[in-house]
Amino acid sequence: MTDSMIRAARAVAIASLLAVVSCTSLGPGGRSPPSVDRAERAARAGDYVAAAREYEELATDALTADAARFRLRAARYFAQARRPADVERLLAMLPAQLPRADQFERDLLRVELDLLRNQNAAAWRRLQSLPPAESHGDQLALQQLRSRVAFANDRILEGIEAARQTETLSDPGDPQAGVRRRLLGELRAAAERGVALERIATTDKVTQGWLELGGIAARVARSPLSARAQVAAWQGRFPGHPASTIVRSEIIGEPRDATLQPPNGQVALLLPLGGRTASAAAQIRAGFMVASEQAGMRAPGTVTVYDTSGSTIADAISRAFNDGAGFIVGPLLREEVIAATDFAGMRGYILALNYLPMDQPAPHGMLQFALSPENEARSIAERVTAGAAGKRGIALVPDGEWGDRVLEAFSSELTRRGGELVDVERYDASQSDFSAPITHALRLDESRARHRRLQNLLGISLEFQPRRRGDIDFIFAPAPTATLGRQLRPQLRFHYASDIPTYSTSSAFEPHPTANQDMEGLIFPDMPWVLDDDDDIARIRTAAATSAAAQGQARGKLFAFGYDAYQIYAAIAAGADPGSLQIDGLTGHISFDADGRARRDLQWAEIRRGEARRLDRN
Repeated sequence: MTDSMIRAARAVAIASLLAVVSCTSLGPGGRSPPSVDRAERAARAGDYVAAAREYEELATDALTADAARFRLRAARYFAQARRPADVERLLAMLPAQLPRADQFERDLLRVELDLLRNQNAAAWRRLQSLPPAESHGDQLALQQLRSRVAFANDRILEGIEAARQTETLSDPGDPQAGVRRRLLGELRAAAERGVALERIATTDKVTQGWLELGGIAARVARSPLSARAQVAAWQGRFPGHPASTIVRSEIIGEPRDATLQPPNGQVALLLPLGGRTASAAAQIRAGFMVASEQAGMRAPGTVTVYDTSGSTIADAISRAFNDGAGFIVGPLLREEVIAATDFAGMRGYILALNYLPMDQPAPHGMLQFALSPENEARSIAERVTAGAAGKRGIALVPDGEWGDRVLEAFSSELTRRGGELVDVERYDASQSDFSAPITHALRLDESRARHRRLQNLLGISLEFQPRRRGDIDFIFAPAPTATLGRQLRPQLRFHYASDIPTYSTSSAFEPHPTANQDMEGLIFPDMPWVLDDDDDIARIRTAAATSAAAQGQARGKLFAFGYDAYQIYAAIAAGADPGSLQIDGLTGHISFDADGRARRDLQWAEIRRGEARRLDRN
């Protein structure tokens, strides 16, 4: 449950807790100690781990009853930080006998612990065995948790009913939209994991409306251009439904800022079509134009392409605006994107096709969409630490600016998630023999040195096989090209690392009937355009093959990039707010953060017998 829900449900408990602190010897002059203030400030800021640790420290010096209450509070914040081991540790420290209110909170936390460990059926059984909630706050907390547990077990009708009870129990002064948004999110997630919401029978009109809207939300995620028509039909079937208050923000979307004019249907595509970037730009243009053709009459307006290779960005953007463009897609090169910041927000959105430097915030009106290896590096860090803290590994990265950026993104995300890089070695991407950095990273050179010392000591020849280090759980070996990936992975296997999970960026893989046989076991994230062949992608491939706009450029990742750039534009032109935009695109599941930077959630694959085989997300 969210922080605001917790505060509403447990307001009396917090007030009691603060009163306990104020009358103990923990602070001078009978005042609440600063650590309580820091804990609550940290919680309000979303730093639940810091809040939990503050309460743990308070529990250390408190009397038994007070210590139990502090530990319950710490366990609650650890649950919100998704740290099940810490929740279990604190619950085990509680005495068997507790006051009724504290005992109920402990029972709720045990259900939370089951959820955190994906033991959903156990969570439902435990929830059913709880005694009735006595206080209003406990009733609210129980219904919030009941809804989450029900949806986790695909008990859809029970989940909807609990969410409706939550809204009934909430303070009249609290906004209803938060409860309704969370309910719609649960229904959409259920539809996306395969629950057939439309087949669930109910005679309740409001419940039926929620079921239908959950299916619409899931479909619109894949086809944003159909949002308005589907929502209009739904509103006709369910006039006055509670979800009507959130439809525009959650499915159709509203403009992020009233000062930005909605796109007028004329879009300018700025690409460097000459020189060294001509091939890449042609592929992006092909994807953009094929998407435009497929949208047809569903997306009003026209597309005009401007070549930036022979002019300044200032000139190109000025010409586009003067020609009536209400939305600009591009430019592509990083230095061009930096120059374009001077024009963001003047007459509409600019969707830049690259990222600004991390230390340069995007101006109002600029969104950033890119095929970023840093995004992939962070996704890899998230995967290697999923389900277990303290994962240890080594990194082999190429010398140069590309390697520096990827390593920084990976290592910072890994550290944030509790992992550790115990060694980093760099390789020269211009060479083909990486034995030196590999043997040093795996400590094979130390093993050989020990063998030589032992032979010299004994004066005899000994049979020997080097032993690599045994203290690592993964290898991060990004490669900027498929050629390097095909060289790096076989050498790691040759040096006794075939059994260590090895991760790389998508650039290390390129489909080929025979060239990937020696890359067995390499794990990497990649886009659906590369790994999937479902009906939607098959239709796009067929359309691209027959489109004059594709010009034979419909195979590569940059085609998919251009296609998704159009999908982003079309969704915003249809009224979507970039801050809540969700698109299942050819390049991944696309969303935007608060700084206007696109994040792509990718699919996962492993090379098996020379082919990329899809893996589960975790």
